Amino acid sequence: MFITEQPERRIVHLLSYLPELRGNTQIVEEPLKLSNVKFSLRQDERKITKIYLAPRKQDLPFTVTDDGYIEVTVPKIDGYAMIVFEEV
Repeated sequence: MFITEQPERRIVHLLSYLPELRGNTQIVEEPLKLSNVKFSLRQDERKITKIYLAPRKQDLPFTVTDDGYIEVTVPKIDGYAMIVFEEV
């Protein structure tokens, strides 16, 4: 998982691949299919207006916890998912 930032949005990139050992080197080839992956992102005093799965713009429901985290569940990941957090 890594996060990139653009004006008025943060983008979370989720990767799920299985590395294979070839000689002395690990090669990433096979994607892992995951379902209902739940994660949290710190709100950092930003107001989130919408969260969606890119590039299809499939809306994802989310909750904001009392301790300032945004919780979201991604229904399906097949190797890679990009989740956009739109902010005000």
